[in-house]
Amino acid sequence: MKCARCDHDFPDTDRFCGRCGLARTTDGTSVDPLVGLTISGRYTIERRIGVGGMGTVYLGTHCVLGHRVAVKVLHERFARDPQLKQRFENEARTYGKLSHPNLVSLHDFGNAPDGTLYMVMEYCPGTMLSVLVRERKTLVAPLAVDVITQIAQGLTAAHNGGFVHRDLKPDNVMLMESRPGKYHVKLLDFGIAKNLDEEFPNLTQAGMVFGTPEYMSPEQARGERVDERTDVYALGTILYELLTGKPPFTGTNKMNVMHRQASEPPTPPSTLAEVPLSLEAVVLRCLEKRAEDRFPTAAALIEALEAALGIDAPNAPPLPAPREQPTKTPTIHNGQLSARFTPPPDRTPSPRHWLGVAAVAGVFTLGLGAAMFWGGGDKPGDAPAPSPAIAGPVLPPTPEAPASVATPLSAAPLSAAVASAAPKPPVKPVAVVKPAVKPAPVAPAMTQKARNKALGDAKKSLKAGQFDDADRRATDLLKATPGDTEVKTFRDSVRKTREALTKGKAAYDRHDCVAALRILGPVLDAAPGAQAASRIVNTCQAALPPKEL
Repeated sequence: MKCARCDHDFPDTDRFCGRCGLARTTDGTSVDPLVGLTISGRYTIERRIGVGGMGTVYLGTHCVLGHRVAVKVLHERFARDPQLKQRFENEARTYGKLSHPNLVSLHDFGNAPDGTLYMVMEYCPGTMLSVLVRERKTLVAPLAVDVITQIAQGLTAAHNGGFVHRDLKPDNVMLMESRPGKYHVKLLDFGIAKNLDEEFPNLTQAGMVFGTPEYMSPEQARGERVDERTDVYALGTILYELLTGKPPFTGTNKMNVMHRQASEPPTPPSTLAEVPLSLEAVVLRCLEKRAEDRFPTAAALIEALEAALGIDAPNAPPLPAPREQPTKTPTIHNGQLSARFTPPPDRTPSPRHWLGVAAVAGVFTLGLGAAMFWGGGDKPGDAPAPSPAIAGPVLPPTPEAPASVATPLSAAPLSAAVASAAPKPPVKPVAVVKPAVKPAPVAPAMTQKARNKALGDAKKSLKAGQFDDADRRATDLLKATPGDTEVKTFRDSVRKTREALTKGKAAYDRHDCVAALRILGPVLDAAPGAQAASRIVNTCQAALPPKEL
């Protein structure tokens, strides 16, 4: 029979699955006992989404926050193996130490009350790279290079953190469509990642081989020490497959494939598909048998890929240095002492600062020259000029320039500037007559009987599942009776029900019947005649197992 958790085939006479250790049910029904349970009171398991050699991955939901997560659970038959438990914890520790947009982030890790080890990771809905290659056979060179570049970016962060993945393959690469025709890559499964600092040397003995033979480097196949260039070799095999449709070495005998990886040169990809020669050179350098002949780092591979396609990537400007932390400034408000945050002043002089200084200096010089020209300073015996009264109106002065006074040549420009700056007589405002605006005609008020009939027709449309007609009727009624809270509440409920129907359809399209049933239940309560919602609910109820099992 087939295991309900990992799909492994085992004899009907066995009581437990040989891969994950799941016990058979007494009635022969294959049901995963974790589906529907809540782990540690925080994460509810909805359905299985993947199976690995050490654990099973489920789609879960946070009980309080409601966001979706991926919950990886260690297989039962490994729960008593100290080394495999330690390896599972090391995988969680690796995720916790790494942070990059192209790497899956870790949310939580723990041990359930029944002893089940689990880790909660970021849920990445998308398509595995292996599925895309199986459907399309090959990818065009720019798209293949973009995917490999994003994987290499995530690997660069892992290598900088001291980890080697050791199991790069299309099954461990998730593609999420960020926008039409563009993919965002997430690198998964650091289960056999190796810490270059050898934190736990007892878990990896000399001569042990880990990985997938079709994407395994020669030194990895021989059980020798691995480093960043091991992942560069695996990236080369993936790029080879994206361009040609298959890895460089394949076969049913895994030992034979590993032997060919270590000794046989790969067939040039240009002989199997249309591959630019510049890009082929990059692929063949990644597949060099000696590690020192490959690209030294994943970052160097990215530069070579961009050069091969003629991509002149501009250097991004440096990020500004972090500003000082704001300081608390005590203030008194309404007799109480409080503190408000004041950002530190920017003491760097700006061009506007120097422009202001120059303007002030020019005005001061102009005023000083005018005073010297007109008065020449106060003389002994001169009476001081009377100052205008503070409360009275200030009249503009009318300076009288005698014609007999000769203006020196050196002071001519200054006198012209002062004359132009003299105050001018005030201008009388001109009265502007605005045309009379005719008031808009007032619509006759709707009677209560007509209002109730219109609202009843809108509710009938909603019951029949005619959301657009119900929305239109409610909107027209709200225009005729502005401020009617019942009509406004009804229109808002119509729009929310229509949005819920759209979300339920999206959940059904991604084969998430649990979410579709949860969303579309209230939709059918409000609109029993919505045929689309009724059809999805009936299909999902028939697909899910009964709750009594």
